[in-house]
Amino acid sequence: MAHTLPGFGIKASFVNIHDLNEVEAAIKENTRAIYIETLGNPNSDIPDIDALAGIAHKHGLPLGGIIVDAGKFDWAVSGKYPAIAAPNPSYHGVSFVNAAGPAAFVTYIRAILLRDTGASISPFAAFLLLQGIETLSLRLERHAENTKKVVEFLKNHSQVEKVNHPSLPSHPDYFLYQKYFPNGGASIFTFDIKGRKKHIGLLITCKFSHCLQM
Repeated sequence: MAHTLPGFGIKASFVNIHDLNEVEAAIKENTRAIYIETLGNPNSDIPDIDALAGIAHKHGLPLGGIIVDAGKFDWAVSGKYPAIAAPNPSYHGVSFVNAAGPAAFVTYIRAILLRDTGASISPFAAFLLLQGIETLSLRLERHAENTKKVVEFLKNHSQVEKVNHPSLPSHPDYFLYQKYFPNGGASIFTFDIKGRKKHIGLLITCKFSHCLQM
């Protein structure tokens, strides 16, 4: 966002997403979206999505990330999104808000952005994606289950100083984790080990399970 978007004439303001006052203070007249990452890499930190959505909608903005559109945002009322709400000359003057209703944004993405930028996957890649989706729920369940076991093991290990995972009460986002991920989640985490730099190097160069037994 810091290096690619400016090439398209877009400037991003970076804020501490956990500081809601800082987030709201960063909103300007030309702000078009609040973009967040959850679960964050590498500590699986969790923004308060409900609170951020409240701030975004208060200022007539969408809360962005991967495209998951519930069809409830009014793209026309603020006047900030003419590409979606105003007549589009490349589609014979159609307004996606009027023509597609709740599906206005997704229709615009498919009809205009995919057409103009070519950001669509190949047929074979689409086939592979569909095959993977069939077992996605099971794989995510196993991710969460295995991560929990590793986190619990590390938490009680004598050579580990601290484990950063939101399933642990010591994590600052523990309560948000309980709220947004009641079935578990977050397979990425970090941990601090006791010892000197040579021990860290040893952990990097040897098998994870063997290192922790040394």
